[in-house]
Amino acid sequence: MEKNENEELIKLEKEIKNMPEGAQRAICWIIDNLDFVIDMCKDSDITDEELDKHKRIAWEKKDYMAFFLLCITKICKKDFQG
Repeated sequence: MEKNENEELIKLEKEIKNMPEGAQRAICWIIDNLDFVIDMCKDSDITDEELDKHKRIAWEKKDYMAFFLLCITKICKKDFQG
């Protein structure tokens, strides 16, 4: 089990290193502040359609922080709201 976790962490590290610098910084900030991010995102009342629209806009603008936070919001909505 531990070997698989280490392999997954190595794979994740490689994926992050291949991201643009702005995306790397956003991911690092999110990891460092994960509890806050989850608390912030889990009670959102934004619709899935709005999330998808804003994710698309954020991606086009290369606003990686917004993009990742919107992705986390969508995940949290499913996990915490059913």
